[in-house]
Amino acid sequence: MKKRLGAIVMLISAVALVGCGSRETAETTASETTAAASEAEADSSEAEAASGEKTVKRALVSNMMKPLSWMDSDGVVSGYEYDIMVELNNRLENYTLEIEPVSEEVQDLAMETGDADISAGGYIPNENREKMYNIPDTPTAASSMMIYIRGEDADKIKNLADAVENGYELCPVAPNGGVYRALVEWNEANGNIMEEIPTQEGLNTAEKLQAVADGQYDMYINPNVYDTMIVAEEMGLDIHEVEEPISVDPIVLLLTKGDDEFFAEVNDALASMEEDGTMAEISEKYYGYNIKDTLNE
Repeated sequence: MKKRLGAIVMLISAVALVGCGSRETAETTASETTAAASEAEADSSEAEAASGEKTVKRALVSNMMKPLSWMDSDGVVSGYEYDIMVELNNRLENYTLEIEPVSEEVQDLAMETGDADISAGGYIPNENREKMYNIPDTPTAASSMMIYIRGEDADKIKNLADAVENGYELCPVAPNGGVYRALVEWNEANGNIMEEIPTQEGLNTAEKLQAVADGQYDMYINPNVYDTMIVAEEMGLDIHEVEEPISVDPIVLLLTKGDDEFFAEVNDALASMEEDGTMAEISEKYYGYNIKDTLNE
């Protein structure tokens, strides 16, 4: 099977260059290191295919993005994207996925350096990702950027414009993350009515919800693919999800470039999973509805 020594060397180089930058910055810095690893992997894949063996591919899922994918205290992995990856593996004819639950940081670095072949991490396509990776034609899910406010304000706020006009203070978002980019795009499309978009690293969902409930902030914005309302209920907080999303985007898998046959098989398998209703069934299991329906609304 393929050896990863070259990928490890490139990983060290990429880390030195990236330092403590954001996920988006890291993807840009490491893009050139991926090409060599992908070429070597493609050569290995061809040799294994010729021998009649299934080619092993390293597949990554998150170990802490509930309900997309997470690992519990007993080491059991569950989640929407995890089940998607398992079903994808069942449908591949010439490849076997070794599925690993890892942290977001490991996912990013492994994909950037070519040390992993495919990853599911709630990824929203953007220009940089489209340059760095192969992105299948069939999205695996949809992400609606939702607003969370105190229950007492449920009748006052119907959308983000209402919140801004009423002077609602936004809980800080991660700089350069998906929520931040969605807010920037929304603000530009609405005459820049938000004077600023506050940013801060390191706050988790529970901390942000508590800050809203306590009145420190008035609203929290997070994609609906995460367990925001479940966390609020478990904490006993009176939190309301505003019905109108800020934006709706597809969620996709990312594949390292260099193995076109693998990409083609993944593309075909994902298309068949959507056509026969398998994706919808998995979505019902974790969300209670077909989360991809929002892409067509």
